[in-house]
Amino acid sequence: MRFEVPVDLKERRRYVCVRHPVGYQLSKRIRDALMRIGGIKCCSFSKFSIISIKSGFSIIRTNEKSLKAILTALLILKYTECGEMEVLGISGNMRKVKEICQRME
Repeated sequence: MRFEVPVDLKERRRYVCVRHPVGYQLSKRIRDALMRIGGIKCCSFSKFSIISIKSGFSIIRTNEKSLKAILTALLILKYTECGEMEVLGISGNMRKVKEICQRME
């Protein structure tokens, strides 16, 4: 029996709230971790952008396809370079993620 999955041309955005040390270069470190995971191919296919909310809190905006790679990269960074980093929440709604970051002050 075959099931056909409908293709959604509009990719949904996912927002990940991250707490990290002040002055930590999150974008560069995530790209380096993605290179460790899967090389240039993984780094080029994983699209993300970082929005700094406050000092020590950032929101990573990505799509559904890149979410697993980004979370894996954050996990690698937590256990190899920066033990103080925490993923506080994941949502498809930016307003909810901002509320999570504000509650964690």
